[in-house]
Amino acid sequence: ETFFYTDAEREDAEELVAAFIDDFVTPRADRVFMWEDAEENTFNFGTVVIRDSIAQMHYVSIEIGS
Repeated sequence: ETFFYTDAEREDAEELVAAFIDDFVTPRADRVFMWEDAEENTFNFGTVVIRDSIAQMHYVSIEIGS
């Protein structure tokens, strides 16, 4: 999880998402999902990986401040 309230923090959040996709998602899956939780002011980026016949959801969550 991370958050951003300023442009500088936004850049850090974007780097976190990019690193997650490059380092975790790309070697294991070919789909990235994005969903928003409006009540919590968060955006989530994740993927589903099947391991030993069990679906696993892996994601990062970014809280957006105002």
